[in-house]
Amino acid sequence: MEEKVIEDEEVILEGEAFSTILPEILDKKHIRSKAFSLSLPALLNMLLISFVGMVDMIMVGRLGPAAISAVGMVNQPIFLVISVFIALTVGTTALVARFIGAKDISSAKNVAKQSIVVSIFFGVLLLPLLYIFAPQIERAMGAEPQVLALGVAYMRMVALGMPFSVLAMGLGAILRGSGDMKTPLIADIIANLSNILGNYILIFGKFGAPALGVAGAGIATSIARFIASIILLYVLYRGKTVIKLSIKESYGLNFGILKRIFNIGIPSSL
Repeated sequence: MEEKVIEDEEVILEGEAFSTILPEILDKKHIRSKAFSLSLPALLNMLLISFVGMVDMIMVGRLGPAAISAVGMVNQPIFLVISVFIALTVGTTALVARFIGAKDISSAKNVAKQSIVVSIFFGVLLLPLLYIFAPQIERAMGAEPQVLALGVAYMRMVALGMPFSVLAMGLGAILRGSGDMKTPLIADIIANLSNILGNYILIFGKFGAPALGVAGAGIATSIARFIASIILLYVLYRGKTVIKLSIKESYGLNFGILKRIFNIGIPSSL
């Protein structure tokens, strides 16, 4: 009888222990599921950003080895520039998410506005730098004469869309920080589809357009970046988001917020 009582007590104790541990197990599963659902769209976003350059290389491949080399040599410095702006996107996402989690929507909006201002500034700054110094950059990459002209033409067309490219990265970071993972992903999908269509038309001269070759691929890339930025701007300023911005608000620089953004993002960029 005593053994039976002891066994019953052990069962009760085990049941109590399990009932204590179960919520913790379920909570961990929920956290893992939530982390995966949040990180997967962000990962796909980064893949789609790099996929634009990859598609350009694939589609200009029909023009010959020089065209492939030209696009490849331009993509390397462009990817380096984009990696620098990861500092802005990571810092923006982290701070926006932190303030929204604290129910401080006003501070989250301030971070968003600073990110937009800095994105526009650096994007506009990069445009003339990449456009003017395209020949020097390509020579530094080791481009041979037959590749150099094609590479310069492609880089200059991509440079025209650099303000929109950087802005789209900043806008996507704001939306991801606010918990909207789908909109940046949808914008990048549409941008990639636009790039494929634009490449087909402008590289090979379809539907009455001139056959621009490698330069056409650069134009299509810039148009795709423009489309992505317009979609994201519309959602942030006209859509139903946690952070709804207005052009009537103040967009003056706040160096305190900018310092916090880059303190978080620079290590990630490196």
